[in-house]
Amino acid sequence: MKWFMTWLSPMLVFLCCHGYNWSSLNLPVSHVPYFFTNNPDIRDLCKQDEKCPYKTALKEKRCWGYERECAIENRLSLPECPGDSRGWSSTKEDQLDQFWKGADFGYVLERRKEMKQFCVPKSQDDSSLECAKYTRYCRAKNIYLDFRRATFTDNENFKEDFLLEGEIGGHCELHKNLLKAEGEHKSPLQSWFAEVEHFSSLQFKPINNESCDTILDKPVMFMKLDAGVNMFHHYCDFINFYASLHINNSFSTDIYMINWDTENKIRITILARNTKYRNIMNQDELISALNTVGEYEVRLVVYKFRDMPFLEQVKVSHNSDVFIGMHGAGLTHMLYQPDWGSVIELFHCGDPNCYSDLARLRGLKYFTWEKTEKLTQEDEGHHPQLGAHQKFTNYAFDVVEFMRLVTSAAEHVKSHPEFIQARKLKYTSSSQFTKDEL
Repeated sequence: MKWFMTWLSPMLVFLCCHGYNWSSLNLPVSHVPYFFTNNPDIRDLCKQDEKCPYKTALKEKRCWGYERECAIENRLSLPECPGDSRGWSSTKEDQLDQFWKGADFGYVLERRKEMKQFCVPKSQDDSSLECAKYTRYCRAKNIYLDFRRATFTDNENFKEDFLLEGEIGGHCELHKNLLKAEGEHKSPLQSWFAEVEHFSSLQFKPINNESCDTILDKPVMFMKLDAGVNMFHHYCDFINFYASLHINNSFSTDIYMINWDTENKIRITILARNTKYRNIMNQDELISALNTVGEYEVRLVVYKFRDMPFLEQVKVSHNSDVFIGMHGAGLTHMLYQPDWGSVIELFHCGDPNCYSDLARLRGLKYFTWEKTEKLTQEDEGHHPQLGAHQKFTNYAFDVVEFMRLVTSAAEHVKSHPEFIQARKLKYTSSSQFTKDEL
């Protein structure tokens, strides 16, 4: 697959002959004065446009703090540092300055100061590449990406040789030695050097090249998601994303977001019943927890012929490394899982042998809920003749215990010899190996 894209390029949306599209300014009203400071052309349009809803913002002189001419009193925030610095600063002024540069909008200013052009355009439709120190942040325009040779690994989220010479580049004047000098922090999560070190100066202009089979004509934000397992990792990703918006001075929501991850996914399918009984009461909560794990590709399905033809049901089941469902006939779809698959019967509802036997006969690894104290039963169950019955009620499951169970099932898949071999065939051989076969 070959891509052409505009990468982290500023984008302003205008409507021809009618001024600015004010509905595209998706910012808190209190932030509009700051936006006008950094976009004076749009501020002037607001002055001229009677329909501009932000007239009051024109009267305010506000700035984030990283602008060239930004008086301290006009900044968004004025940090205070009570007490001494415990040795890491010699004066109160230095203490405030270090905090400003490390934990406030001064951080954006420092990154902006570091920006260097490594591939310089000679015309408006040329490509470009510029990065901050050590390529911790990069901005590019009209670049070319070639993924035809790309290979994926089982346990390596960020391969450092993923893009080689000729597979990433643009039509611009490349300063290769300057780029190589920024490789000191080459590391999966510290910089983009591994991805841009082989950036090439191309003989053709990607914007005019007809050989690309995918063209992204909107700004694209690439993010490296370390691990979505706790507040620390999520907060780091948010800070990186928010700082990038400011460095780039682009706050449009009409963009593409791509999680840069070269690792294969464990495909997890959750079968919803959508019947009166044996539903998962906290289904959304469990799916949200699964989606915090970067290596999981999660899909929720309802197997009803009117909604999903049987052949499609078979394909989904066949492409499920881990198949999860409540006790019920839908679990028979485990028969179509790949040989390395795991099946999780969330709760057997008092019938422990039915689907464990089927999984054994099929040769799949079977898991089920073991700690009954960590599940919640909606009520005692209401069988029409037998009274209280575990199959005639609904259940909620402890999230932590659920994730432990899924982790065990996923580990079985990843360590299965046939799974490992199938991936090697898919990504290293010339055989016609399709996704439906893995």
